[in-house]
Amino acid sequence: MLQKRKPQGYNQITPYIMAFTGIAYVVMGGFVIKRSSLLPITETMADVLGILFIIYGLYRGWRAYKAFTDSSQD
Repeated sequence: MLQKRKPQGYNQITPYIMAFTGIAYVVMGGFVIKRSSLLPITETMADVLGILFIIYGLYRGWRAYKAFTDSSQD
């Protein structure tokens, strides 16, 4: 049977990529809220979308933190 094997450096770089995406979602959420006039949606909808981006970014950041602490314990 073939085993599922990850590349050697995969576990080391994954938490950093996850942290970067979390930060990117938080920044994108702030941008959507701040610049809602640039989007072709209502201001209320832009605020809701921005808040959802920020919440998702915080979730991704938390998952990155957990992945980082789990990988450092190995």
